[in-house]
Amino acid sequence: MFALAADGKTKRKGMPNPLRLAVIARAHFDDVRLPFPPAWMQKLGLALGAPLGRLLGYGSTYEAAAPSERASRPDALGGFGGIGLVDGVPLVAVRQGRRERPYP
Repeated sequence: MFALAADGKTKRKGMPNPLRLAVIARAHFDDVRLPFPPAWMQKLGLALGAPLGRLLGYGSTYEAAAPSERASRPDALGGFGGIGLVDGVPLVAVRQGRRERPYP
C-alpha cells in the first residue's frame, strides 16, 4: 500500500482503486477483514470484484517504480505530504493549498 501511494496510484485519502483493493483484500482475507459487513458478505463482494480486477491487470502485490522514475514526476510523493527520498536526498513535503513545498 505504501508503494502504491508513493507512485501516485491512490486517491486523495490514500485508498487505491476499488478493483485493485478487491484483489489485494482477497489475497489477504485470512489475515485482515473489516469489522462489518459480515465475513460472508465481504467474501461475496470480493468474489465478484477480485476477478474483474485481475482481468484489468491488477495483482495482489505491487512493485514500486524506481526512485528515478518517481523523481521525474511533478508530484514525487504521490499526491500527499510526507517523507520520501528523491535521488537519495531526504525530502519532506507539506501540502499547502494546491502545491507542495519541499523542505530538505
